[in-house]
Amino acid sequence: MNQEQAAEPLIMISGKSIKIGGPFPELREGELLIRKTASICPVCYRLLPAIIFEREGKAFL
Repeated sequence: MNQEQAAEPLIMISGKSIKIGGPFPELREGELLIRKTASICPVCYRLLPAIIFEREGKAFL
């Protein structure tokens, strides 16, 4: 594998490079997947995989 293949994917927004990706969170016992989505880290602005799930009748991100 060369360096280009090993590099993390990123996009440029307003001259700033933003990394993309990471592992999807795992559901715990008693949680039901509603859908997969994405979220943004408020510190580094990385685009992260996220899930919306139900637990005890309430929806969580």
